[in-house]
Amino acid sequence: MIRIITQLGIIKLFAVYFGPSGIALLAHFQNLIELITQIPNEGINRALVKFWSNPTLDAGPRRRVFYAVISYNLIILVFSFVLFYGLKNIFLKEFLILGNSGLPFEGLFFTAAILILIHLFLMSVILSHGNAKTYTLFSLLGMILSFIAVAIFINEDDQQLALLSVAFGQALGLILSMSYSAYHGLIRKIRPVETSKGSMEAVWDFIAMSIGAFVFGKMVEYGVREWAMNTYGLEQTGQWQSVVKISENYLLLFTGTVGVAFFPKVNQLIFFPKELRTYIRGVFALVIPVTLVGSLFIFFGKDILLMVLFSHQFLEATDFFLFQQIGDFFFILSYLLAFLVTAQSRAKVYLSIQFGATLLYLALVAFFSSRDGIVGIVEAHALRSIIYFGVLLLLNRRILL
Repeated sequence: MIRIITQLGIIKLFAVYFGPSGIALLAHFQNLIELITQIPNEGINRALVKFWSNPTLDAGPRRRVFYAVISYNLIILVFSFVLFYGLKNIFLKEFLILGNSGLPFEGLFFTAAILILIHLFLMSVILSHGNAKTYTLFSLLGMILSFIAVAIFINEDDQQLALLSVAFGQALGLILSMSYSAYHGLIRKIRPVETSKGSMEAVWDFIAMSIGAFVFGKMVEYGVREWAMNTYGLEQTGQWQSVVKISENYLLLFTGTVGVAFFPKVNQLIFFPKELRTYIRGVFALVIPVTLVGSLFIFFGKDILLMVLFSHQFLEATDFFLFQQIGDFFFILSYLLAFLVTAQSRAKVYLSIQFGATLLYLALVAFFSSRDGIVGIVEAHALRSIIYFGVLLLLNRRILL
């Protein structure tokens, strides 16, 4: 909940100071940070937590996994720097043309990105030692520090500085994670050792799984938004993104509550079809009406939400709500069904579905936007989500019926 509140606080600040164009650039900038941190945080660092949480793993393999994780993080860091700096006129174009601050934007951005990656790595070290409460506390404090940083440095005359404060705000958590790790000697105790082929392959398995989310998720989001800004301008894109931001936050609330209870239970029952079927039906009997009521509440209260969370400048965004809500409703149901596929270790099937859904989405965006303008993007989101849900129903029919 604190994460949602701090995110909404940052969004409100950008909405008030910079209007719809500011929200478009904020969404794009946050997405850019996610492009750099997605694979390290969702893939590489998860491998460390997974293996180090295993009490039966000997000290030697633990050290080799640790240095394999460091090696992969360094590889991703160098690759990201070469890619984003080498193609800065593509990835940083919208931010560089703001250029009133006189700040070395590229250098400061990559500095912040490096600090964020170090922080995320240290947080995974803390979690891998079984310090879940400390991990949670530092995560919450980091979010609060991030909001404070933006609130202090945001300035309507300097949007570059405001965006950089978002990045360095995320990096402020490094103060906490580094201090704790140094005080408890979490890394100092680990003697250097050469990585092995086995440890590199073990970590690579986690990277491979995160690549799907990276390519079919964050990269597609970035590409579609980039296209929208170039085609429809920052103002219209910001109107659309304001609705997307509302969507992201209530979906975060869903995945952070239902998901936490749902995933472990499904893993527990995956080899007991009758019990699993009963459990899934019970979950859907609860989720469907609650989600439907929530969607209707958001739809009919959209004017108030836009005024409270953003400003009066965003009232034109009401045109995006209907199809966004339809898409989100089916996305939530699909989210649960998709986990059933991965719980059955059908990784290739899951990745194939993601690939197909991505191609379908891009084709639908091209079709609907050519007919209805930028609203066509949310129309594509709605239809893609319905079709995606139907495919997952077919794949899980033996479990559900």
